[in-house]
Amino acid sequence: MTGEIDILDDADFSSQAPAGQPKAMQSLVVRWALDGARVAGTIAGMSGAAVILAVYDGESLLGRVRVAAQDGCPTPWQFFLPMPLIDGARHPIHLRLPDGRAVPGADGAEVSVFRQTLRSTIDTCADGLITGWVYDVAFPGRSVEIGLYDGDSLIATAEAAVARPDVNAHFGIPGDHGFAIVLPRRLFDGREHALRLRAGDTVLMSAGDAVLPTRLSPPRGGAAARSAPSFAGRIEKADCHGIRGWAADLGEPGRPVAIAIVIDGLAEMVVTADAYRPDLVVVTGSGFHGFAVALPARLMNGAMREVEVRCIADGTPLTLSDGAIVTIVDFPLVDLLGRAEPVRPAPYCPAIDHRTRIVPATPPWRKRRRPRVSMIVLNWNGAALLDRLLTSIVATGQGEGLEVIVVDHASDDGSQAVAARFTGALALTVIARDANYSFSASNNLAADWARGDFLFFVNNDITFLEPCVRRLAAWLEADSTVGAVGMRLWEQRPAGERWRQRVHHDGIQIEVVEVDGEGALYRPVEVSKEGEPSVGACGIPAVTAAAMMVRRSDFQAIGGFDESYVYGQEDVDLCLRLRGMLGGSVICDSGVAALHGRGATRGTPRRDAPEPMAAVLDRQAGNRNLLASRFAPRLRRMALDTLIGGGMPWRVAPLRVVFIVTEASETATAGDVFTAREFGAALRAQFGWEVLFAGYRTLDLARADIVVVMRHDVDLRGWRGANPGLIAVAWVRNRVDEWLASPSFAAYHVVLASSRKACAAIVAQTGRDVTLLPIAANAARFDPGREPLARRSDIVFTGNNWGAARTALDQIDLDRFGPSLAIFGHGWKGHPRWGAYWQGALAYDEVARAYAGARIVIDDGHPVARDWASLNSRVFDASAAGALVITNCVEGAAEMFDGLLPSFTTRRQLNDLLARYLGAENERRALVARLRGHVLRAHRYEHRAPVLRTALSAASRCYRVAIKIAVPDPARRDNWGDWHFATGLRKALERLGCQVRIDCLADWSSGVTAGDDVNLVLRGLSRYRPVPGTVNLMWLISHPDAVDDDEIAGFDHVFVASEPYADKLATRHGGRVSALLQCTDPEIFHPALAPVADLPEALFVGNSRGVERPMLRDALAAGIDCAVIGEGWDALLPAGRLLAPHIPNRELFRYYAAGSILLADHWPDMAREGFLANRLFDAAACGATIVSDAVAGLDRVFGEAIPVCTGPDDLAAVLATLRADPVARKARAAGLQEMVRDRHSFDRRALHILDVIRERLAPL
Repeated sequence: MTGEIDILDDADFSSQAPAGQPKAMQSLVVRWALDGARVAGTIAGMSGAAVILAVYDGESLLGRVRVAAQDGCPTPWQFFLPMPLIDGARHPIHLRLPDGRAVPGADGAEVSVFRQTLRSTIDTCADGLITGWVYDVAFPGRSVEIGLYDGDSLIATAEAAVARPDVNAHFGIPGDHGFAIVLPRRLFDGREHALRLRAGDTVLMSAGDAVLPTRLSPPRGGAAARSAPSFAGRIEKADCHGIRGWAADLGEPGRPVAIAIVIDGLAEMVVTADAYRPDLVVVTGSGFHGFAVALPARLMNGAMREVEVRCIADGTPLTLSDGAIVTIVDFPLVDLLGRAEPVRPAPYCPAIDHRTRIVPATPPWRKRRRPRVSMIVLNWNGAALLDRLLTSIVATGQGEGLEVIVVDHASDDGSQAVAARFTGALALTVIARDANYSFSASNNLAADWARGDFLFFVNNDITFLEPCVRRLAAWLEADSTVGAVGMRLWEQRPAGERWRQRVHHDGIQIEVVEVDGEGALYRPVEVSKEGEPSVGACGIPAVTAAAMMVRRSDFQAIGGFDESYVYGQEDVDLCLRLRGMLGGSVICDSGVAALHGRGATRGTPRRDAPEPMAAVLDRQAGNRNLLASRFAPRLRRMALDTLIGGGMPWRVAPLRVVFIVTEASETATAGDVFTAREFGAALRAQFGWEVLFAGYRTLDLARADIVVVMRHDVDLRGWRGANPGLIAVAWVRNRVDEWLASPSFAAYHVVLASSRKACAAIVAQTGRDVTLLPIAANAARFDPGREPLARRSDIVFTGNNWGAARTALDQIDLDRFGPSLAIFGHGWKGHPRWGAYWQGALAYDEVARAYAGARIVIDDGHPVARDWASLNSRVFDASAAGALVITNCVEGAAEMFDGLLPSFTTRRQLNDLLARYLGAENERRALVARLRGHVLRAHRYEHRAPVLRTALSAASRCYRVAIKIAVPDPARRDNWGDWHFATGLRKALERLGCQVRIDCLADWSSGVTAGDDVNLVLRGLSRYRPVPGTVNLMWLISHPDAVDDDEIAGFDHVFVASEPYADKLATRHGGRVSALLQCTDPEIFHPALAPVADLPEALFVGNSRGVERPMLRDALAAGIDCAVIGEGWDALLPAGRLLAPHIPNRELFRYYAAGSILLADHWPDMAREGFLANRLFDAAACGATIVSDAVAGLDRVFGEAIPVCTGPDDLAAVLATLRADPVARKARAAGLQEMVRDRHSFDRRALHILDVIRERLAPL
């Protein structure tokens, strides 16, 4: 309809005409309608005729619009509804004339209802890039997907997930809601286009001049059109985690360059390349051109993706080192939850401790002669900086109770004269040094001079913006547990002709950082977020010494700054030592701030020659490696423990959980995928964890922290790319026997099983702790209120046909119940028996609708699950959805539902149950209500999530030890003494609460090693290269000549199986070396109730190794009746001497205890250096009489209990003596047995090893 109205002319709108005065009448045709958040319409009539329209929301005036007609055609007009109306409520929109008359809409109605939840703005549309933001007021923490349309054709889609702190601050909402869409090149064809951005049914509106074009030409200044490019840059590294590089505007080097991260043609992020890098000073003289972008996990799609970086201004692509502009990057994981970022108040904000600390009161200080605070400032040729700092101290009125100590490093720019000018305004002292000493050394020197209770370390490039000294000191005065306090620091970044300020420090956290050539380790990173409001005072792992206050007494107690560092990492080291040695906490008080001039001065030309860049990089690497060697293992334990269990978060990134499933795909049909998705969604919702998925053949774990394996046939040894501290979880829901047979099973840190029967079987075979974790239901998805399928069936079966028999289906009486049966799933089409009942395959969400419309759901458990009493997910899902489940998993039904769930084993039982419950609806409904209540109370995934977290917390807190042995072939490990030695040590450490895995040579660097806290090397014939970020221990048990000082220096601690040799090494390596003799396992080596009979007088146990064994040679030369057990003797011994080439280790005690005299010898270097063979301890524990060759230090350990022989005659004489006095011989053997059992067991050795581990991994 047309709204035709008679109105006053334009001059009459400002005042009412006098009574009785005639009016000039005009007729205008006005049309209007709502178009999203816009009132759009046209006006037609006499040229120049105009009208003022008032737009109302009910009785509230929203605004007025003046519209005027033009000749020839209707003139369009529009009015944008104000943003607050986009709130999800219904708003009656209507238009009125100045005299109050209503203006009908295009449909004839006077009122149109506006209701919208999406707020949005298109900010810019230029140079082939559209930017803006959009968020849903109903779900402000979620991201919105938008589409670029040309008319009705979808051109591209993008997630509005770019950080927009301005939007967050303006609307007070969490999340990231910006977008940047690169217009596809095919649109630049010079033709007309009708471009629109839509999110669902909502059209995104433009702001200002941001109008989507109707005709597109190639972007301005495209690469092909420029003869002299003004932009330069490089992509230095690109992977699925992030992109690093630099970009500069060569024409305007002071203006930072905005770049778009383009993945598969869509700009996923827009960032500014303005980070300072000293190596980039040579590019423009500025150096503010770096960027490092962390890619969000939502980009994970399990595919290879094209990655580009473009300068937004003109589309210039950055190149890689080989000149390519596109790099192919593997994104190996998959986000099946729609958006993998954790649900938390601000997904991309640093994970600082939001439990804000209450700022203590700052009462006035009483006057005293000694200062309260000593501010220490180092300076080297920084006169201008020093002047600004001291001026700001005076200007902010912080001089009372403060002494300032300036340590000048032989400056020649007048710095000391600058300081002298402030001696009247401040209690200031200058310590003049003769060279540029290290940060640690000069601060330690000044701390010795200081008289204040508190030391305030301040860089000379700090400018105070407000008083802060008293407030920082108040933290230390009020709470003795606070060890250090820092503050918010701003820095300046270039912005064309000016500088802009951004936060660069709200404390220091840690993150997994991979430095070229140094591997991925936990390293310190500054918490910084541009545009973030003050977060108050929070606990934090460390703060920068650019502005840090500590107690002088604490500083002195821990030895001050460590002078091994040279301008880097000293402050982090100090904070960590305050934590570890004194138990102090660290606070960053972001309620006070200062300006840190580190950026603004770095590019300033210096009068002195700059330090060569290579030397700077070497120094930084040395500092990083020193910090890592001391703290990296402890940092990763703290990070993982707090990410899992809560508390002050140490790490920036959230916990990443990866489920290994049959197929990581939206179209997957395997049940493990749906179970993992539901459980993963619950973990994400409850704990804010980042949850991703991977197919079971995936090897790259892409910085996973927790990997939950859903299949028995996954080989963990090929994994790579996991974060340090990886926890591997086996969720055993079926095929228990096949899980136990897997060569990877011992490598799991956590074992979950879905039934008590499965738990018991695993414990019985492995002795490991197993956590009961049954499958559960997502009650929100499987709800009786869901709309049923159009075609309902009384009896429903959901499941796929993989060719195996379906026992439960086969037992249904089809004559009685066939008409009521519906089968859903894959593989049933055309089935000779069941095809007639098949109603198609359902999408996962549709299964809930099938259950909602069913009266009975048949659960047909496969034997691989049913035999282990493990219930299928359909039991829990259908029960939650309001259907009655009848299952053939009798044991599982009894365990999980206390006998309440109907179950069957025979055909008759099944059909009787069907008849009973189909014929008694009230009884069925009552049982359904009880079963559903039981599921809601005990079997939702919300109940399972805390169980997993508890198991993960336990795994993260125990010590995870990998024992490395040089056994080359795991299949022949039982033939190696190292394997049995390692097994005894493993059991002893496990009894002390450690998790222990034994790695043969081939597995020294397998994928599961990322989870190890400790590498314990039993040094054999092969050398092990210590792994940074773990505690590396060596137990030197043999072949000392093969181990040099360089190898020993690479380990955190070296245990030596020789007291004399340990003393010798300690003179060169100090406390990192200690004696730890070999030992025995009393569970295996003990007196025998049934020893082997009829053995000769002497027994030699050992392999030939292709060399002569002196004790055996002497025994044969002396004519002693001696039997040999060992390999390689066939052609070397007289007939009848070889008893057996190999005796299983568990059987050896029967030979040792048989009464023969054991002959023991040693390699020459072991004998010379005092390495006592393990066989001495094993045989002694069995009560054997032992005769040995000469070994240094033997008598220090065993006294005279083991006689020593040197040659055939001596051996014969010793044996004769032993033969002559059997009573004394037996008493000697008994005493030796008791001593070994009490002093030389693996349990005793494990205690000593654990003491070293605890020291190295003490909490911070």
